[in-house]
Amino acid sequence: GGGSGGVGVVGAPVFSVWDRNIQLAVYSIGIYLPIAWYETNGNILQGWTPLVWGIACLHASGGILVALSVLYSSSITKTVAVCASLVLTTVMGKIFFEAPLNGPILLGCFVVVLAVFGYRDDCDVEDELGRLRATTLQQQQQQQGQLGQQQGQLGQQQGQLG
Repeated sequence: GGGSGGVGVVGAPVFSVWDRNIQLAVYSIGIYLPIAWYETNGNILQGWTPLVWGIACLHASGGILVALSVLYSSSITKTVAVCASLVLTTVMGKIFFEAPLNGPILLGCFVVVLAVFGYRDDCDVEDELGRLRATTLQQQQQQQGQLGQQQGQLGQQQGQLG
């Protein structure tokens, strides 16, 4: 297996999500720090109030949560979260910013909600399939064990006859 996707190369290092995040952060700092330095004449943190610091920390923690969800969640869970966030963003946009909420947008939200419920039911189906596969495997193993016992008894009977 390789690193973060694609075809793995034998002997190539495997990087974790955290390694990739740090790598991207270093590239970003290398690109944006000189621009910020130029734009502010060297006073990069000019105008940073406690509110701005709080918002920056909130965004940073959001980025960490996204990285954790990518690392530990299934693709179905991530899809459901994205769909739910789209609907929530649409509703909050209407409430706070008077964004349009007309027929096509409502229809789209309705379809997204249906898809979320469909994925949830799909998860239940996958759980049930897993249980059925496990039960079938146990039954097959029991049948093989019984068949082995019968063959052993048949071998003993043939040995007694011969």
